[in-house]
Amino acid sequence: CRGLRDGLFYTDFHIARQRWYGYIPMYTRMMNTRLVGEALFSLLRLYILARGRGEGNRLWLDVARRVANIVIEMRNSNGDFGRWIDLKKKRARYEGTNGAYIVWFLSLLHDITGDRKYLDVCEKAMDYYIREFVEKDIYWGDTLDADCIDKEGAHGIMRACLLLYERTGKRKYLDAAIRAAYYLTSWMFMWDIPFGKDVPIKKYGLNTRGWTIVSVENQHIDPYGMIIAPDMVKLYKYSNMEFWLEIGLTMAKASIGVISDRPGRLGVSRIFVGFQPEQIYHT
Repeated sequence: CRGLRDGLFYTDFHIARQRWYGYIPMYTRMMNTRLVGEALFSLLRLYILARGRGEGNRLWLDVARRVANIVIEMRNSNGDFGRWIDLKKKRARYEGTNGAYIVWFLSLLHDITGDRKYLDVCEKAMDYYIREFVEKDIYWGDTLDADCIDKEGAHGIMRACLLLYERTGKRKYLDAAIRAAYYLTSWMFMWDIPFGKDVPIKKYGLNTRGWTIVSVENQHIDPYGMIIAPDMVKLYKYSNMEFWLEIGLTMAKASIGVISDRPGRLGVSRIFVGFQPEQIYHT
């Protein structure tokens, strides 16, 4: 696995430099827990699907186990998995909500291996994240490029809570997921801004309802709701509150509203057909 360097799992490959990094914008050689948690969550989902078809690659599982051992060893005494891990200097930085993404892949690792230790460390970590972020209704430092209050940290913790609720049945995780979800809705547009006819995004037919703001530093709308939406639908399933289903479907509908489906659609060439902008400036 070429992403493995110095005992860490690097997620970002710089094409021009032909090198792996923990986070390309900073050219960092540390491992970020959010990026690794997201990547290994997807990798293990692929492993489970492929294994069911007789196509599972053992390397995928081995990489996840190796990284799991590192993050468990380097975690803070309060359970926090931290934000950045530097094996060369044998240290980790503990700040923000990034560590919650480790719960994502450790939950799947527990399912695959049956090893209870993965679930135990996840529960201890979630006790910290719920106490430090959910109960204070403040989430920060999740977007990596801005150390400020943001929405994505709430989603990272919300999904982690849902994963633990599915595996333990403990009501406290569902309650925490609901509280985080309410926070998330505060970042979502509940109405369509009445743009003037000369505003460019009006020309593209964009409606703001369902779009979400990124953070207090980056106050543009983005299609991140597509990632949040499945968990809102899960929340509806477990809470039986139709409000969450409506939120999830609204986010999903908005997220597919601006896609370059033909040359020139968003002022881009034919090689960008299928492209969707990350940032739309509505102000």
